[in-house]
Amino acid sequence: MKDEESGQPMVYGIFTTPSNSIGASALCAFYMKDILSAFESPFKGQETLTSNWLPIPEENVPNPRPGSCASAKTPMDSNSYAFVRKNSLMEESVQGTIVLTIPSNEFKVRSFAVSQHLGQPYRIFYLGTG
Repeated sequence: MKDEESGQPMVYGIFTTPSNSIGASALCAFYMKDILSAFESPFKGQETLTSNWLPIPEENVPNPRPGSCASAKTPMDSNSYAFVRKNSLMEESVQGTIVLTIPSNEFKVRSFAVSQHLGQPYRIFYLGTG
């Protein structure tokens, strides 16, 4: 879906708190360009379990770079998959916009659908609860 003001593609996501905390759900919007930018930032890794997460030098990242499209000439191999399992964090985070928050211990939002009719300046969100 595209943002009305900027024309930029957007994605939406639902986030909920863990079952052992104060109950809440949030519907958030993210620009696709920000997500792609985060995937282009350095990966983070740890030398040991007690080390800080630090950026991994680009020369230590497999080719093709995880998160990018592999081709028939350079398919992802088992080393790339092992690298992603060990280094799943990125240096850059994706900043989203909160569309809606629902504080509730009774229900949490589990699914949603978005509807926007051509030429209309608004979106309709249908939320499903567990």
